[in-house]
Formats: sequence, structure tokens, C-alpha cells
Amino acid sequence: MKYTFPFIVLASLLLTSCGSRDQTPSKRVIGTWNCAYTNYYPNGKQTTATETEFFPNGTFATESTIGIFITNNIASPVIRTTTVSGNGVWHVENGFLFETVTNSSSSPAGSESKHQIIMLNGQTFSYRDQNGDVHTATRKQ
Repeated sequence: MKYTFPFIVLASLLLTSCGSRDQTPSKRVIGTWNCAYTNYYPNGKQTTATETEFFPNGTFATESTIGIFITNNIASPVIRTTTVSGNGVWHVENGFLFETVTNSSSSPAGSESKHQIIMLNGQTFSYRDQNGDVHTATRKQ
């Protein structure tokens, strides 16, 4: 009986410390993520490859390479590639990642986006964008 109380205290400490390993989404999103996807259109397609780094202080930096391929049933498709970059602030709330642009080569300052987090673990970040499209990013190694 005299060992019951210390055992309970030790078990409580172990359970508490094990539970602290389960990070909140705000902590799991911190790091660098790569995402690539393609949108298809009747006369071509657009490819996007993005790398975004979320910092612990609530800021982010992102860079995207966008390729536009227009076919229009011609022998030589028109290909144009551009790179856009930007940064801003972010936070996670109620299962959504909110981003506000503070500086960008393509969007005005103050532009906001809201992404529904579908899955966020150590290596995979799946989210639904404002258009309803689902994207999956992988953590940069």
C-alpha cells in the first residue's frame, strides 16, 4: 500500500510527458513544405510548384514556379514560366490555416487565404483551398 501513491504519481508524470509529444496543428505546420499540382483547361494547362516555409513566430515565406502551356490545337504550344514569391503572417484556428500576405510579387498586400486542414502530420499536409480543391504538400527533407 505504501508504494501505491508513488506509483500513481509516476504513472501520471509518464502519461503527461507522453501527451506533450502530441503537438498542436500550429506547431506541426512549422517547417518547409513542397506542393505541386496541375490545373487542366480546354486549351492547355497550368502547373504550379510551391515551397512554403512557416516560421515559429507566425510568419511565412513562399515561392512558386508556374508553368502555363497553351495548345489551342497548334503545332507549337505556347509555354511560359514565371516565378512568384511572397511572405506574410499565418495562424491556425478551428481546423483552418489562415494566411495574410504582407509582401508579394503577384498579390496585393493584405490578400488573405483560408485553407481547411484535412491531414497534418510529420511528413504530409493535406488541405482544401478556397476553391474546394484538395492539395497535398510534403515536408522538405
